[in-house]
Amino acid sequence: MVAFLSSSLFSAASAQDEASTKSRSNSTMITRLDSASRFIALPPSEEKKIGEEMNAEIRKTNKVSTNKNLNLFVADVGARLAAQAGARLPLSFTVLDDDETVNAFAIPGGYIFITTGMIRRLDSEGELAAVLGHEIGHVTENHVSARLRNLTGTRLLVGFLGRLTGKNLSDSHVVRVGKYLLMQKFSRGHEYEADVAGVDLMAKASYNPRAMVTLQEKLYKMSQGRLSIEFLNSHPSSAKRAQEVDEYIRAKGLEKPGMILDTGRFKSVKPR
Repeated sequence: MVAFLSSSLFSAASAQDEASTKSRSNSTMITRLDSASRFIALPPSEEKKIGEEMNAEIRKTNKVSTNKNLNLFVADVGARLAAQAGARLPLSFTVLDDDETVNAFAIPGGYIFITTGMIRRLDSEGELAAVLGHEIGHVTENHVSARLRNLTGTRLLVGFLGRLTGKNLSDSHVVRVGKYLLMQKFSRGHEYEADVAGVDLMAKASYNPRAMVTLQEKLYKMSQGRLSIEFLNSHPSSAKRAQEVDEYIRAKGLEKPGMILDTGRFKSVKPR
């Protein structure tokens, strides 16, 4: 199980009960802090610094893939998409060696992770590009930065409360409230924005955007089963998402002859 994910953007099944208990005690504080913190700007340099700390923690608490061919392939697909993104910070792509966890996520600083458990459930290079494109979309649409601003606001406001009460609240309350904020689901609007951004990147990089439709159909089927999919804990799926993506592709005329759906390389590196 990916230990750090449970305390950041994605909650594992084993962490949900704990999060639920904590969330009830923090609900009033969350509402106030979330409302106030949206006005706090975070410079890219600070976002990068925090991202570096989170990246180091993830790498320390989880097993990074040592499959050179797979790592290079994911990095190549990611770089092809990133070249079209125009992100504020350089993007990096890391494969976590965890066959049991089905997940992909972005953290501050442009760090994007995908588990071998997610890759195993994909059927083509195009679907891999769809997953990575979606996560890049969360970065370029500033969804990750917005969550980080909320966490920064939490630190500032809880620190202020600590000064008022004369108690050191930083170690207990900020960590607890910060984890709660980072485990929240993306809104349906954010998911659609990331889907659309990902589809646009795919088309610009000559990937067939139709793979985003098949990915969404696959994720929806997963959401109806008994298998616990961490990706779906913070990326809510619905029957309408595939239809909405399909309509967008058709309206924009993004699907062109000769676009890449699969090259055969994916099957050669896909974990078994």
